[in-house]
Amino acid sequence: MADPDDLIRQMYDKRGYLFEWQAMLATEAPEFLEAFDKTWTVVNSDRPGGLEAKYREMVYSTVASVLGEDAVARNHMHKALDLGCTRGELVDALLVAWTPTGSRTLIHGLRTLASVLEERGEYEPMTLPFGVADREERNEPTD
Repeated sequence: MADPDDLIRQMYDKRGYLFEWQAMLATEAPEFLEAFDKTWTVVNSDRPGGLEAKYREMVYSTVASVLGEDAVARNHMHKALDLGCTRGELVDALLVAWTPTGSRTLIHGLRTLASVLEERGEYEPMTLPFGVADREERNEPTD
């Protein structure tokens, strides 16, 4: 069984991120986390006939949006874009996922994507003559 600190470092080095639940499992159930990491590694490896990395990231982004997991969606959207996915492809993936899952996907996914693109300097929110409810600093009417 791996040392908890080594396991955490190994996982972070592979992913570039770590969640609190993973850090907790490193000490509470390291054997489970080690098995989880091995499975994650297989699923996220390039395999003959498998999805390219950018498409895997699109799937993660979309499923996280379906579940309302904005922080997870944000992380995977950044990774998808870094791997060459276009904003149009991400929008389309969210629209396709909306069909069977409903508006929650669009609300979480598009809001998160707009935020990600804004962080990257690739999106500028429209200036509107009225308030937009989910804009933190822009929720008051402009006239």
